[in-house]
Amino acid sequence: MHFEVKGLVLRETPVRDNDRYLDILTAEMGRLSVYARGVRSIKSKNTASTMVLTYAVFTLDRQREDFIVLVESEKLEYFNDSRLGLEINSLCMYICDVLREVTLPNEEQDDVLRLALNSLHALTNRLYSPELIKSAFELRLMSEVGYMPDLTECEGCGNASAEGGYQLDIMNGVLLCPKCAETRLEMPPDDGRALILAPLSATAVDAMRYIVRAPLRRLFAFRCEDTVLSEMSAACERYLLNQMERSFLTLSFYKQVKHLPKPEEKQD
Repeated sequence: MHFEVKGLVLRETPVRDNDRYLDILTAEMGRLSVYARGVRSIKSKNTASTMVLTYAVFTLDRQREDFIVLVESEKLEYFNDSRLGLEINSLCMYICDVLREVTLPNEEQDDVLRLALNSLHALTNRLYSPELIKSAFELRLMSEVGYMPDLTECEGCGNASAEGGYQLDIMNGVLLCPKCAETRLEMPPDDGRALILAPLSATAVDAMRYIVRAPLRRLFAFRCEDTVLSEMSAACERYLLNQMERSFLTLSFYKQVKHLPKPEEKQD
């Protein structure tokens, strides 16, 4: 049975001489595993549209319940370009890896796909700083898939505007004011888990509140100083990694290359 979907290629795995397995994120059907015959051949018309980080229209054939085959495809947008540099490309690949981890087949993922496409578009067109896009993607993705932190007020005392900022309880996804955080540190959790706290200024908390509530089309439309972005970036990344209970090689690579001199910064 043939059907047509639009989707983003999250991973391509070589099979045999010229074939690939594709992981494709779609709005209607979640993450699909698709067998693409012959697409590694230079003669294939589907080669360009089946590469990782490609958004395309796919005509597919469900030959069995668990086996879907590519019939044809048409590229709509490509988010991988060597001219963008290692920092942008590695961050794009990190986004793909995280999406593969949190998405499942047969689940509607319209907002998650829109978030992915908006983030990749912003990155590859250099609309905002990579670190701002990364932080907003991580926090909003966790919110979309059911791990939204409660950023309304201190979980302990209900203070919604702590002058001294807050601590984000990474494991439980709640805010703690300085006083409640100190009390919590003196009372280890009953389940034996470590208490992991990430410091956040009031401005950083406001930015995170915006990220979890903003319309997707306006997700990156905010500004913050470098010190605030640094706080938020550390908290959002740590929150995602703890909720996923794993690390990502692409994230480690991104961290290595983001501090390398940019081409325009190199000295003669």
